[in-house]
Amino acid sequence: MPSVEAKGRISQLALYPIKSTHRLELTQARLTKAGLETVEGGLKDHDFMVVSAEVNADGVHEFVQQRQRGMNIMTQILPRFENGILSVSWGDKDSITVPLDNISGKVIPVKVWDDVCQAVDQDDQLATWFSDHLGKPVRLVRAVGEAFHRPTRQNYLKNDNTARFQDGYPIHWFPQEDVTELEQRAGVSLGWERFRPQFVAEGFEPQFVHAIFALNVAGIPCDQPKPCERCPIPQINPETGEKTAEPNRTMMKYRVWKNIHDELNPIFGENINPHGEGVIQIGDEVEVTELRNPQLIYGSYEEMKK
Repeated sequence: MPSVEAKGRISQLALYPIKSTHRLELTQARLTKAGLETVEGGLKDHDFMVVSAEVNADGVHEFVQQRQRGMNIMTQILPRFENGILSVSWGDKDSITVPLDNISGKVIPVKVWDDVCQAVDQDDQLATWFSDHLGKPVRLVRAVGEAFHRPTRQNYLKNDNTARFQDGYPIHWFPQEDVTELEQRAGVSLGWERFRPQFVAEGFEPQFVHAIFALNVAGIPCDQPKPCERCPIPQINPETGEKTAEPNRTMMKYRVWKNIHDELNPIFGENINPHGEGVIQIGDEVEVTELRNPQLIYGSYEEMKK
């Protein structure tokens, strides 16, 4: 296993303005304790989310995501951010502007995983656009306003970070070498994009990412509370929306762990809690400062279920 002095460099940066839709690839971004945002300001990672227009039994609007039946088509919602203006299109057609000044409108309760938050509803025009393209009544909400507050997960490592509509932590990353190894094992081309990271690095041995506890990203201290458990979303091609058996089928053969709930799930990449703020860019150094102790235990599904 490499020593704690292991280093790599950022090779990809991505920001996802609307949860479960397409990415924006960047050359630089601002890393904060709540996640990535554009250097010039105005747009933040996972700032928006699509929710059901109808409330559940508890009076809450539940979030809509690719893994739900028929919603793999969310990959066709493409964001664009130019001259401080955010727009989305359906593929390369039917573009609509998403105003960034609607930060204090109607507040509605929304649910993302186990968290219920108070988010700002966006306008009826956007609700109609998303509903028409997704084929179901939905609304677009934003993680802003005095009432919005969502701490990151505390059950693996106590922290004072916050999140917007990310799954549980502000940042997700992995080395490109892990993707290459997985592709070789699966015998198919997959690409880093399926795993929806905020950044990818190069220069580490495959799977070494799971040995890391603390690291500096462009000099900003971070720690890794837990690996990223993989749902069916990586099986969806982010460009076409087509669903396949890979990469989850192959990950089950060598990258399965048991979480604190005694659930066996495939893992790929790590979650990060940043403990500082600054601009990061492609080519910046990722330096390991501390290894996990004890080491993370994982293996094939057959091995881990024993």
